[in-house]
Amino acid sequence: MPEFRGHSSPLDRLLRDYCAGEMPPGIALLHLAMAARNTEELANTLDDRGLRKSFRKNIVATRRLDELVGLASLKALEMVRRVSSTLSHEAAPRSNARAGAKAIAEAFDRAVSISPEGSVALYSLGRADLLEKSTAEIVDYMRAHGLVGPKRALLDIGCGIGRFELALASQVGRIIGVDISPNMIDVARQRCVGLDNVDFRLMKGARLPRLPKGSLDCVFAIDSFPYVVLAGSALPGTYVKEIAHLLKSMGELLVVNFSYRADPGVDARDVKKLAGLHGLEILRIDERPFHLWDGRVFHLRKAR
Repeated sequence: MPEFRGHSSPLDRLLRDYCAGEMPPGIALLHLAMAARNTEELANTLDDRGLRKSFRKNIVATRRLDELVGLASLKALEMVRRVSSTLSHEAAPRSNARAGAKAIAEAFDRAVSISPEGSVALYSLGRADLLEKSTAEIVDYMRAHGLVGPKRALLDIGCGIGRFELALASQVGRIIGVDISPNMIDVARQRCVGLDNVDFRLMKGARLPRLPKGSLDCVFAIDSFPYVVLAGSALPGTYVKEIAHLLKSMGELLVVNFSYRADPGVDARDVKKLAGLHGLEILRIDERPFHLWDGRVFHLRKAR
């Protein structure tokens, strides 16, 4: 891999990793936008002739750089910075889980007003087409592993703007989306008007809505569990216990990203522990199967 211009700034290191194929372009731009002091600095870095010259003999790296530059509009980069400023990935002192959930709900209310697409997936850069492609990739994964079917009942924890409800409505018997953000639920309902097998419910406090025991074939949480972890240290255990109660025998739980902690090994240990406590078996753990996103998969099944 060619070296950069004689120094190694955070932006340089991120670009090196991206051009080496270590992350998708949307994820790379997300990290770059957050690492840059401002959008102008990032734009100048991507336009640096010395940078491009350093890749002149590496066709793959040049193509990846061209793809990145093609996505990097100033509007998209500014949106990433604005949304990310509302959503902290650091645990903050809270009096209890309810207070933590309330703070996160308010943050997502603000984020969805900036960009509906960016609020649920910053790597979409606020673009509906990129979000649709990423959503389709995850839906394909769910279908390939038997989580989707015409008679199956699904629960989406942290449904956001209803992107999975919109994508899955024609493929399942029933899907319920729940979220703690009133503004996101409003957007989701507007997007899914006319879909009779889709239901949205606002979560109040830090508990899942009441549903009949053993009524669900699948519960999934796509990039929402990290906020459960942030809201309260005991909350993931509470959620998994409630999920196990709601799942049918052999029902499945799909979590993509358990937390935003730096050490993914901690997530794997926590998931294994929670699975053992609540009668779930591990099918897949800490896998990264997606091309458009770097989400980590934790796939569990309720014992008979």
